Amino acid sequence: MMAKTADALQSGFGYTSATAIQAAALPEALEGKDMIAQARTGTGKTIAFLIPVVQRESTRRAASAGGIGVLVISPTRELAEQIRREAEVIGGPHGVSTVVVMGGTNMKAEARRLAGGCGILVATPGRLLDHIENTRGFQESLRHMHSFVLDECDRLLDMGFRPEIRKISRHIPAPATRQTLLFSATMPAGVKEVAAEVLRPSPVMVSTVDPHAAPTHEIVAQEGVVAPPCAIAPTIWRILAHHTTVAEPTSFKVIAFFPTARMAQFFAAIFRAALPAIGVAPSIILDVHSRKSQAQRMRAADTFKSAPKAILFSSDVSARGMDFPDVTMVMQVGLTDREQYIHRLGRTARAGKAGRGCLVLLPDEAAHMAGMLRGLPIRSPLDPASTAIPGSIADAGLHLAPARGGPWPMAHADASGPGAGAEHIAAAIGMVGGGTGAGPVRASASDRDSMASLAAMAYSSWIGYYKGAARKVGWSPAQMVAVANDWFAGAGGLGLREVPILQRRTVGKMGLRGVPGIREEAKGSGGGGGGGGGGGGGGGGGGGGRGGGGGGRGGGGRGGGGRGGGGGGRGGGGRFGGGGRGGGGGGGGAGGAGGGSSARW
Repeated sequence: MMAKTADALQSGFGYTSATAIQAAALPEALEGKDMIAQARTGTGKTIAFLIPVVQRESTRRAASAGGIGVLVISPTRELAEQIRREAEVIGGPHGVSTVVVMGGTNMKAEARRLAGGCGILVATPGRLLDHIENTRGFQESLRHMHSFVLDECDRLLDMGFRPEIRKISRHIPAPATRQTLLFSATMPAGVKEVAAEVLRPSPVMVSTVDPHAAPTHEIVAQEGVVAPPCAIAPTIWRILAHHTTVAEPTSFKVIAFFPTARMAQFFAAIFRAALPAIGVAPSIILDVHSRKSQAQRMRAADTFKSAPKAILFSSDVSARGMDFPDVTMVMQVGLTDREQYIHRLGRTARAGKAGRGCLVLLPDEAAHMAGMLRGLPIRSPLDPASTAIPGSIADAGLHLAPARGGPWPMAHADASGPGAGAEHIAAAIGMVGGGTGAGPVRASASDRDSMASLAAMAYSSWIGYYKGAARKVGWSPAQMVAVANDWFAGAGGLGLREVPILQRRTVGKMGLRGVPGIREEAKGSGGGGGGGGGGGGGGGGGGGGRGGGGGGRGGGGRGGGGRGGGGGGRGGGGRFGGGGRGGGGGGGGAGGAGGGSSARW
């Protein structure tokens, strides 16, 4: 290893010794050999492939000829950005430049940065192909390439990038004329097939993964809990409050996954306002999802990684490719699948450290998920084997009742009890004291407007997600809407005063027009604000939960407003509550300017 490299490792990362994968891979890779390396995220694998390619580039300097010396392909933008940062630390002392290209950024700006060549190009597959096909001179730059790295190859294949890898391979120098390093956490057949296509014959193979070691999802402590729709938010509150103030009070890192970006955004906003009531600083409550820009996501990820205490609300974007050290708990809320559940859970209990997982589901979701997750050690918090483990959510005050025909217990909605969280959640969304400062959290008028907008978008995204998943859990459209309305407007939970209004075009696209409980903006409002809009009531065929319905004043988009018609009521029979009290819709209202409508608080 060159002295400049060793100095950069110590000054930039504080490294004085090699990790297992670095010790295994570096001697062979520094000799220019092709390699297949099996190593998990968080083991120092990025350094293991950067050191040899940086040193190789420092002697060949393809960039000086206007070319690209090294190509690194990453499955995700977040991982690509992380690789770029580490490459700059190692490559800087050698005069080796690094450029990253990835979706979600300005392609023309990227093309300008690429015009003079670069030492190392880090890229996501789709954006790399865009440049190959559309950026003048880019294909010529790739002909100078002497090193090719595929990072997290198994994840590249899981995300469907096999065709892109094949296309890219046709535009770079042949395997015989370059060094290729392939890194992967697992070695399924697809990875071996890609290796045969892109590497020279007889590559070196190294692995730091114990073939006899049980994977994380088989050994980490995991618990499941079920709650009715209106009790989901208080259940999440109790679990987070217990973990951050009792189980891990001095150092905690929680990732809470939600089905949609808008749900993650909304819950982050709620808990950012509510958790300070129990001493959790709002600055450590973060969110990462597709509704944030790449720069915003990277800032949040960096803050989460470096903070001794933090809670990260996320859609699935942060489960892909990023290394978050010292995660003490992974919470998953709502439907998922087996592969996604396992991959998310893998964010905790890394490098021999402790961690735990928590799954929060609706009753119908639990019935579906129990079969899908069969064989995984997701225990009931009432199981003595679970309660014996420190930090069990059995101690979180959830008022658990034994499961009825399922593996996980029901958390009862004792939302009014001390510490239940409903009062703090209500205050956070402006319910307590009408936003006058009464209660544990102050909520200004602008805060309430912002929260109302986030609530409306979260509600719409929930409806959209579960419209596609309703068949899995056995919901009719009316039942699905009733559950959504209880989720958002059920007493004791989030407690919105009324169900958010959906845009007419959204209702039409989802095929939900006329479904009981849906509140739709007034006809002819032109997508603007206003108008209470009617809301059908519930009697006929109403599905589970409180069916929502009209009622109240329907706030609107930007501006507009007006008084909506009456009505409302409970959705008829179903899993989460019965009742046949229906209600008529009606009402109208002046349209406002701008986009979709939202609820008032």
